[in-house]
Amino acid sequence: MSTLHVTDARAVEKALDEFDQIGRDEFLRRYRFGRARAYFIVRNGKKYDSKAVLGAAHMFQFGRALPHEEFSGGDAGAARELRQLGFTVVGPESTPVQAEVRPQTFILTWNSLKWDWNTGGRPNAIEATALGERVPDRWATGVRSGGIRPGDRAFLLQQGPLRGLVASGWFTSEVFQEPHWDGAPSKFANYASVSWDRVLSDNAMLDIDDIKDQVPGLNWDRIQGSGVQLPADGALQLEALWTGDEPFTSPEEEGAETLTEGSLARVTVNRYERNPAARAACLAHYGSVCAVCDMSFGDRYGSIGEGFIHVHHLREISTIGQEYTIDPIVDLRPVCPNCHAMLHKQTPAFTPEELRRLLLAEDHEL
Repeated sequence: MSTLHVTDARAVEKALDEFDQIGRDEFLRRYRFGRARAYFIVRNGKKYDSKAVLGAAHMFQFGRALPHEEFSGGDAGAARELRQLGFTVVGPESTPVQAEVRPQTFILTWNSLKWDWNTGGRPNAIEATALGERVPDRWATGVRSGGIRPGDRAFLLQQGPLRGLVASGWFTSEVFQEPHWDGAPSKFANYASVSWDRVLSDNAMLDIDDIKDQVPGLNWDRIQGSGVQLPADGALQLEALWTGDEPFTSPEEEGAETLTEGSLARVTVNRYERNPAARAACLAHYGSVCAVCDMSFGDRYGSIGEGFIHVHHLREISTIGQEYTIDPIVDLRPVCPNCHAMLHKQTPAFTPEELRRLLLAEDHEL
């Protein structure tokens, strides 16, 4: 077995960028790796096959990609190397992993009366993000000169005559200084690099009045500069409002009873409410790849499947019988519909890790 000694985190970032550009299947085919079952890098809420990425990163640093047979994966191999470079790696429940630094959410601002983004790239960004692409950009952070990390969440609030959210994305850099956008000589401004994942037109934007009614934590009428941090509770509500996600409710957790009356059916259920903000936060953290079988509807079905996934409660709501506070990172996991059904094949439900081990055992027997 080779010792990797990948020492440049930028080489790993380049491998992750290539993964995003060509897609998982092509990336694994190019570097001749199988799909990971246990260990994944997490960046901007998306999971990447850790061993394949590190093998590719070796090429970006040293000019030669390492094939899978020349180094080990797992906690003592690729996962350890990546953690030492500062990356977050998630693994089986029994595996010690680096403590998660949860993303923070910041509100960037844009005043259409001061800078014409409508002829500066916005139409192309609207079209690209509608197709599922991410658009790299640079945005001013006002008086904020620090506190933003790569992986933090960004929302863009349009100011001026029309007010509302027009874009969302993920920061890809810390704050840096460059010449001011207005072109004034010897004048500098604070900026951060951002990757937009959704850009909307004025007609489709999230109206400021809806935000004020439903998102706590800020006085939305007094946001005068860019780079304002939104508290965690407000960030969850804003994410849910922005995505408009409808939570999935499994029959096992509702406790449905069907009573037949002639040709009509009357259904009586005990409905346990689900917080859409918790679902949105779970997906922002783990991405939309099944935690059991690695199924990605975006990879399998293209744009129509992008972002589709169920969310499984590790604590079955129907057994609690009362309101409780959900930690989206601890209590929830993204799972595909098939695995969601299999998790509930017994009571109490299988854990995702238990079902994953059963799946791995079946694959091994094949």
